[in-house]
Amino acid sequence: MSKLTESALNVGYSLLDKGVIPDVILRVVIRALCRQRLREINMGSMEANHTAKMKWIEQVRARSTIADYTDKANEQHYEVPTQFILSCLGPYAKYSCCLYPTGKETLDEAEILMLESYCKKASLRDGLDILDLGCGKEYAFCAKSSMI
Repeated sequence: MSKLTESALNVGYSLLDKGVIPDVILRVVIRALCRQRLREINMGSMEANHTAKMKWIEQVRARSTIADYTDKANEQHYEVPTQFILSCLGPYAKYSCCLYPTGKETLDEAEILMLESYCKKASLRDGLDILDLGCGKEYAFCAKSSMI
C-alpha cells in the first residue's frame, strides 16, 4: 500500500470515528467497496464462482479455529471499562442484538423484544429444564442451571 493511500485511509478512518461523514457518502463508499470486492472474487462464470465459493467453504470447515486473533480482540474489548459497557446496554445487559420491529422502540423495549423472540423461537415455556447461559429470568417455574 502506498504512503498516499495509507494516509488517505487514516484520514478517512479518523473522520469516520468522529462521525462527521454524512450517511449518503458512507453508502456510496460502501457500495463502491462491495462492487470492487465482487470484481475481485469474480471467476468469470457462475460455475467457476460456485466452485471457488465451495472451495472457500471447505477451507473454513477444515480450520482448527473458529476465529483468528482472539487474544488481540479480547485485549481490545476488555480495555473498555465495564461501567461504560453497562451504560450502553438495556436492563438485561444484553450484549448481542436487539429487535426494533417499528424502529420506534427504546433500547429497553428492543432488548426485551429480542429476548421474547428467542423464547418464542425456542418454544420455551414453564416446566422445561433450561441451561441459562445469560440472564434469563422470565420462566420462574423452570429448573434452571446458570453459567454467569
